[in-house]
Amino acid sequence: MIKIKINASDEIREVTFSRHSEHVIELGGIADAPTTGFTTWRMDGVTRLGDFSDYTTVYRTLDNAVQLSDDGSVYVEPEVPEPGEPQPTQEERIKALEDQNETLLQCILEMSEIVYAFWIARDERKGRRYDGYVVGTADYAWQEDLRAGSAPAER
Repeated sequence: MIKIKINASDEIREVTFSRHSEHVIELGGIADAPTTGFTTWRMDGVTRLGDFSDYTTVYRTLDNAVQLSDDGSVYVEPEVPEPGEPQPTQEERIKALEDQNETLLQCILEMSEIVYAFWIARDERKGRRYDGYVVGTADYAWQEDLRAGSAPAER
C-alpha cells in the first residue's frame, strides 16, 4: 500500500500501485480515477516517492481498480471471433480417428485377400496346393521368402 495525493486537490488516498507497462499503471482500491495526475507517498505521508502528473488518461476501469496511461492510450477489448464452424470435441476427434483406423484395417484385409488369392492362383498354375502349408513339393524356397516377409520369387 502507498498513499497518493491527487494533483487538483489536497485529497490523499491509500491504494495499491503496480506498473503494467512503460505507459500504464494501476491503482487498486479505488473506483474513480484521478484524471489530473497524482504523486505517490510512503504510508508515513512524509516521504514522496514519485510524480505521476502525466498519468491523466483512464486506460481501463476494473473492479475496485483503475488503470491510467501517460500517452493517451486506452484499452481496447480484443475482438471476439465470429462463431464459425464449431470445433470438434476431443471425443469426436478420437471417434473420427477410430473410424479412419477401421477403414484402413478393412483396406488392409481386402488387399491381403487379393494377394492371397493371387498366390493361390499362381501356385495352382505351378501344380502346388496351398492349405496353409505346402503339400507334395520339395521346393520350399518360396516358403522361406514368405516367412522373411518378401514376395515369393518366381521359380
